[in-house]
Amino acid sequence: MRKNFARGAAAAALSAGLTLGLASPALAQSPGLPSFNSPGFNSPGLTLPKSTAEKKKLGYIGGPAWSADIYSQVIRGAEVRPGGYVTVRVEAVGVNGEGKLREIGHVIPAGFELVSVTRQSSDNIFGKGIYTLKEDEYTNNVNDRGNREVRLNWTEGGFLGLFKDNPTVSTSKSVAVDFTYKAPAREAEYDHGGVAYLGAVINPSGYWPTGGQAIKVSKSASWWPF
Repeated sequence: MRKNFARGAAAAALSAGLTLGLASPALAQSPGLPSFNSPGFNSPGLTLPKSTAEKKKLGYIGGPAWSADIYSQVIRGAEVRPGGYVTVRVEAVGVNGEGKLREIGHVIPAGFELVSVTRQSSDNIFGKGIYTLKEDEYTNNVNDRGNREVRLNWTEGGFLGLFKDNPTVSTSKSVAVDFTYKAPAREAEYDHGGVAYLGAVINPSGYWPTGGQAIKVSKSASWWPF
């Protein structure tokens, strides 16, 4: 009886640890065990968590054949303490037709430290997964305004590793990427934006240095990360 109870408690603790590890990159994982946000780890059968946070439209790309709206959504840390974590989702939502998303990215405010870049993955043994990118799978550069631009592109689908292409954006399928970073010590409100490039003849790309919901860094912000 005691053995069964101990095993059940251990399993519950492990499950809680994995769940918390997904929610907060600040929490340590057991040595040797990859967390769901470990770079290069493709978590099986999961999808990016839904959020009720307000979406801010950054802009529109494409033309008559296919087009998409680009949104920014602060899903964690809209008001955050110095050193706290912020997660911003940049999402391409199809308006008409089907287009290939050639690139998507985020303009991170100056002074913030990038922690992870996570996207939905279709190339998983279970069909879907959450994939945390390795550093060599995205670009991370500082622009002339001092803001950090993080951009990525990838291919998926195909057959036996062949004929892969960039992800499709349509009225029934959006593409989203989550960018997580740490807030600086300086208390202020910070603007942020996004980048997107769609395989379209007319207006294929968009760059918005600002336009997302302002991120407020304040020592009086709640300790609760969500």
